[in-house]
This record gives sequence, structure tokens and C-alpha cells, in this order.
Amino acid sequence: MRKVLDANVIVNSIVKGVLLGAKLIVSYTPWWLWLIIFLLGVLKVTTKKRSRG
Repeated sequence: MRKVLDANVIVNSIVKGVLLGAKLIVSYTPWWLWLIIFLLGVLKVTTKKRSRG
């Protein structure tokens, strides 16, 4: 039972750390960079669909 508790604590701390890191990344990344990433993702999806069909 003790080991399970320790694992939960470790997982919780990792999740908190990742969330904190993600928040920092999001707050420091300019909006236009997110727009570029989004547009590139859309382009990749559309080109994949075109090549298939």
C-alpha cells in the first residue's frame, strides 16, 4: 500500500510540473507562433487527405 501511495505522489508531482511547464510555454509563446503551428498542422492534414483520395 505504501508503494502505491509513493507512486501516486510521484505521478502527481510530475503532472503538476508538466502543467506548470506548459503554462509557462503557452504564456511566453507569441500568438502568431501558435497560428503558424496551427496552419502547418492544417496543411499537413489536408495534403494527407488529398494524396489518399
